[in-house]
This record gives sequence, structure tokens and C-alpha cells, in this order.
Amino acid sequence: MVLKRIPYAEPTVIVYVKAIDSPSRKEKRGVILSHRRNSPEGEYRLKSHHYLNNIIAKREVGSDPSVEGIFLTQNGILAEGIVSNLFWFKNGTLFTPDLSTGILNGVTRQFVVHVAKKMGITVQVGSFTEKALLEADEAFVTNSVQEIVPLFQIEQKPLPGLHGPATNELILQYEQHRTSLMSREEY
Repeated sequence: MVLKRIPYAEPTVIVYVKAIDSPSRKEKRGVILSHRRNSPEGEYRLKSHHYLNNIIAKREVGSDPSVEGIFLTQNGILAEGIVSNLFWFKNGTLFTPDLSTGILNGVTRQFVVHVAKKMGITVQVGSFTEKALLEADEAFVTNSVQEIVPLFQIEQKPLPGLHGPATNELILQYEQHRTSLMSREEY
């Protein structure tokens, strides 16, 4: 039997709209998840509506919005947060996991890497263990809605959170960029 391929010419599009409050400076507590990040289906992870791994992880940390679960890969390498990309500072260098760990290459992540380099901050993208994160001087997570969110603790390790000078400088750069975009006439 030969199946005839029929083009899908009229997809149904459903859009849900929800008002988002203006971002406010918040901080979170990071928790290393026991549930591991699933591997991407291709070379890099693409944004999709397949959130089962994230749902399982959110159940692990509970419903407190001030907690961000941090995924490790199947091999124990740092990956990303449940709804965020992960960054940390150690001795003035900014670290973030490589895309090969299966993380999403979020636009806020890309912005932070770009701006940090422009500011003269050394950025190391690579494969890192949990130990590297637990030795951090400062840490934060990013996403498009919450923007840059400092971590005040990871597991039992206290961090400066909202008082971290390097993280605050990146937040300031992000806020200035957002403000300049919104003040343009086309908006």
C-alpha cells in the first residue's frame, strides 16, 4: 500500500494572550534537580510544546515561584533551569553551559553573553559540573519574561542575590537596553 502525501495547507492557529506585569527585581533559590534534563532530539534543542521533562522537574521542586530547579544532563553536567538559562560568576569570569548540553539558546541568554563580552567580561561557555556552580561568587538565571533573576542560594550555599555587583551591572545594562528600545518612536 502506498500512502499519498497530502500537503497540510490550512493549519489551525491558537494564540493565548496574558498580560505580563512590568519586570521587577526578584531573586530565587536554586535547587539541583534529581530529575535529569532529557537529551535534545537533534543537534540542539528547539523550542517546542513538549514540556513533560519540565513538568516532572517542577513537581520535584514544588509550586513556590521563588525556587528554580537546575537540571543536570544524563552525564551530570550543568544544563539549565526549569524555565531559564543558567549563569554564574567566579573570580570575575562569567560561566554558562554550552548548547551541546541540550539547553535552549534563549534570546535573553544571547543578550547577556553579548553584553558581557562588550563590557570586557570574560565569558566561558562549556561543560561544567555541579561543583563549579557551588563554588560561584554570584549566580543568576535568565528568561524572556523574568529577564535576569539573581540567585540568593544554591542548595545550601548562600549567594549575594540582589546584592551581587556583577549580576547587578548586567541587570542595569539589560534595563537600559529595554528602556531605550521602548522609547523609540516605532513603539
